[in-house]
Amino acid sequence: MPKFQSILIQRFRKALKERGGRGIVGLARQFKIFDDNGSGSLDMNEFVKAVQDYQVDIEEIDIKGLFKSMDIDGSGEIDFNEFLRTVVGEMSQFRQNLVEKAFKTLDVNMDGEISIEEFHQKYNAQQHPDVKTGKRTEEEVLIEFMETFQQHHNNSTGHKRDNKITIDEFIEYYNNISCNIENDQYFDLMITNAWGLEGDSSNPATMPFAGSKRKI
Repeated sequence: MPKFQSILIQRFRKALKERGGRGIVGLARQFKIFDDNGSGSLDMNEFVKAVQDYQVDIEEIDIKGLFKSMDIDGSGEIDFNEFLRTVVGEMSQFRQNLVEKAFKTLDVNMDGEISIEEFHQKYNAQQHPDVKTGKRTEEEVLIEFMETFQQHHNNSTGHKRDNKITIDEFIEYYNNISCNIENDQYFDLMITNAWGLEGDSSNPATMPFAGSKRKI
């Protein structure tokens, strides 16, 4: 992200926090206030009005640029997940370390990509309803599941989907999951249980707050 655009986002975040936009619940409340027509997403006019009402120090022409950067899928509207992703930002280093550890357990041959064969070792599609009824094969279900890890990354980069998951795609997927989870302990358990990571989960007494650089 260009440095100037990052500065605009920081100003927007600050204005939200000053109005009580702290945590998922607070941000959800403010998003609902911005959403005048109750559509569940913000169009350009609603976003411009929100920024101006909150007296964020951003020129109108730059507001439109900020809107486009938040509209990750290019739909012309900002949904709540896109809003959260921009306002909350990327995962803390603590969470990213967990995600990278999970990726390494899947990347059996350590070539920097997860193939469908490697994915099959951790994800059993035999119990999927469509597989059990013969509607789809295990491979078709696996490919569809793998595509969910590529969707967000490809929306922002324009890359085409394939049958392999890169570390960037894996991290981007969990960046979007992470911004909806405030508790680091829960995030830790989710990753550990989902991918069968070895070792005990972190001690809750030493867990850092989401986004913090030190432990409590």
